[in-house]
Amino acid sequence: MSSQPKRLKSVGLTGICSGKSTVVSYLGELIKEYEQLHSQSPSEHHKIFFHVIPTDELGWKAYSVGTECYKQVVEVFTPLVKQIVGEEASLLDEQQQINRRMLGNYII
Repeated sequence: MSSQPKRLKSVGLTGICSGKSTVVSYLGELIKEYEQLHSQSPSEHHKIFFHVIPTDELGWKAYSVGTECYKQVVEVFTPLVKQIVGEEASLLDEQQQINRRMLGNYII
């Protein structure tokens, strides 16, 4: 058994519609399987820990209705959406929230 301290590893998943949530879910399943295989000899050596920082959700909260970010996104991107899609297009949905699909399809 090694007496060296365990090293912390970081993995970043990025990209629009790249399958980040799918990969995180898959990793969670793999870790559960690994821990089940090693449950007969429980020790810290066989445990895997990981933490997910939901950056998509943090971003969505940043531009929720009424925030400064929301105001800036609407101000900057509404004219672009109208220019690209047409004057009848709106960056906002019925609840006045930013339509992320519209923003992603035409702007990002």
